[in-house]
Amino acid sequence: MRKVIVLFILVFAFGAIYPTYSQIKVITESDLQFKKAYESNIEKGIANITTTRYDIEEGKITEESEKISKVIIDMSKNTYTEITYYPNFSKTVVTFNEQKNVKDISIYYTDNSLMSRVITNYEADGITVINKVYYFGNSMTFKTNYIYSSGNIIRQDYVDSIGKINSYGKMFYDNSDKLIEEDKYNEKDSLEIVYQFVYDNSGNCIEESINYPQSNYTSRISNKYDISGNIIEKSVFSLGNKMISKNEYKYDKNGLLVEDISNSIDGKVVSKSEYKYDGSGNKIEWKYTDFVEDIEYLYKYEYGS
Repeated sequence: MRKVIVLFILVFAFGAIYPTYSQIKVITESDLQFKKAYESNIEKGIANITTTRYDIEEGKITEESEKISKVIIDMSKNTYTEITYYPNFSKTVVTFNEQKNVKDISIYYTDNSLMSRVITNYEADGITVINKVYYFGNSMTFKTNYIYSSGNIIRQDYVDSIGKINSYGKMFYDNSDKLIEEDKYNEKDSLEIVYQFVYDNSGNCIEESINYPQSNYTSRISNKYDISGNIIEKSVFSLGNKMISKNEYKYDKNGLLVEDISNSIDGKVVSKSEYKYDGSGNKIEWKYTDFVEDIEYLYKYEYGS
């Protein structure tokens, strides 16, 4: 298979995990992912993880390899650092507080100058978030302030560098404290976006939708789960309830993801990821195949204590 560069980007603050995710969900869940990875590696005594990529040509793994990234966990500094070597160098440093909650995410260029930063400020308990402050380089660009009721965030204000509220969101929850709606308004109090979420009896989110009232445009995501609560299918629909993509997921007996298949609008397989793990549940291999671009890679993970 011919070689091309594939860029995998982790969007942790300014983007979204899925097209319809509200900002509250994407920020909260990305922080939880860092927290989970940090705590899991500490529990297993893992101090570093190195990722190496190999090309696969004519079904065989080539001897040529490329060092992709390295993760370093430092308990003494409460940091989780990921250094990306290929295709472009960057360094992400995540710092945690005593409660192991994310308090600082900083990304650096090759020369170690600051690219961007997100600082999370907490109440004295180290759990309740007061606000998040966002920087581009060393310049503060905006911050999000939170207002709570019964332990849930009910309003999020987007405040610029001079203290002006540019937009805000209102959140609504069900009796189980699940977020069911987030309404985002602009500075003129005009409703711009409505995010909505539906859950099954087990608390799994089975549908996510986004609506733009001014343009009457709606898109949604439908999720299916197995009896263990693992997501097994995710379908994305656009205007007119037309499906534009579908992902299928398979797991082993331990609940670890072993296969992720991405399908196109016409049902053809676009790409497939296959994963292998060691006896401790650590991912040791990731085979990625792109059937559209006709490329195939094998990523291997090495762990150090």
